[in-house]
Amino acid sequence: MHKSSRKVTLTVDEDCYSLVEEYSDYINDTEKNVLSRVLNDTLRDYASKYKDLKQGYQEMAKTNLEISKAFRDSENEAYNRIDRIDN
Repeated sequence: MHKSSRKVTLTVDEDCYSLVEEYSDYINDTEKNVLSRVLNDTLRDYASKYKDLKQGYQEMAKTNLEISKAFRDSENEAYNRIDRIDN
């Protein structure tokens, strides 16, 4: 299966560009291919970590909701007792 791709213009500082040049010479590949691989790999890694983080927050929210539902009745009972004492 062939994925479509898009061309982007990327601006990097001189230090970064020097590293790209050096590495592309070292592996005998084009700078374009090096940058493309680095960007794709980095974004895939970021997307994976983001997905895991998002899933973790969703699971924690579900757990917090279950805990609050479990204690809702006892909290209401305590509130009613305090309200009766105050009045």
